[in-house]
Amino acid sequence: MILAAQHASRGAPSFDSNLNEYLGRCAFDLFSTIMFGELTKVADPTTETDPENERFVVNAAAGLGTSVEMLLRLDELVAGKLGITTKGCDFVFDAFDVCWEIAQQKFGSFLERKAARQLTENEQNSYLFRALERQQDPSSNVTVEEVKELAFTGLFAAVDTTSSVLGWCLFHMAANVDVQQKLHQELAQAVEKVGKDGKLTPEAVDRKHAPYLHAFIREQHRMSPTGSIFVSKTIARDGINVNGVSMKSGDVVGLEGYSTGMDPAIVEDPDEFRPERWLPDAVDARKGAPTEVMDHPFMKDPFSQGKR
Repeated sequence: MILAAQHASRGAPSFDSNLNEYLGRCAFDLFSTIMFGELTKVADPTTETDPENERFVVNAAAGLGTSVEMLLRLDELVAGKLGITTKGCDFVFDAFDVCWEIAQQKFGSFLERKAARQLTENEQNSYLFRALERQQDPSSNVTVEEVKELAFTGLFAAVDTTSSVLGWCLFHMAANVDVQQKLHQELAQAVEKVGKDGKLTPEAVDRKHAPYLHAFIREQHRMSPTGSIFVSKTIARDGINVNGVSMKSGDVVGLEGYSTGMDPAIVEDPDEFRPERWLPDAVDARKGAPTEVMDHPFMKDPFSQGKR
């Protein structure tokens, strides 16, 4: 991932007029290292990459971007309810099909080289390799096809979701120059202390050596959380009670994490971007107070319970 970030840094000037495309490519590079153990380098146009990687990231960004726009358009929602396939829908499905085709080719090559014991060390540390190893356990009830589908979904969806988080991080750094300077100073010191040849290492971005970096990411999540758009669910039966509120069949419930993080009764000066509120001393100081709710595991991590 660090190598992917280094390539992305070199490629940044080439995308000065299209930040969204650049961040989507950064996300694809990062997740390809996790999913396949492959350094794709699509965020750096000065280096060679497999043209199929280019096709994947372009279609993933276009397909996901268009699908999100369609969710906000009344005509698309009505057409969907009536079973009508629109041009936008055709475009999205075509883009998804291209990505699935490319992913299938990657899976096939990976499985062949795995069977022949030809995978690199990075590939043997990838998500896909470990998922396939778990799948082969006699107690597993997951098929190889299901492993492929899960891996594809993770890689495909990551292009859009991770790029949006990266975009918010850049926005908050640009809007808060003092925060940006503190972050740069901390990372520079960490690289000098535990880096290698003046470059980042896993130790340099560890919480022990870069606590402000982790506090910065936590503050970004508070002000612009992943999945902050409402996810609605219709109640299927009467008698469900949540925090004293009784619901009946047909009621619609929206789930989101933004409002709590911006509640002045819980967060002091919520409109200020202040990573210091997540440093260890600040967390310890609010233990036992109502504001401690922000440190609850279900609140502090993206997607509630976080990674799992």
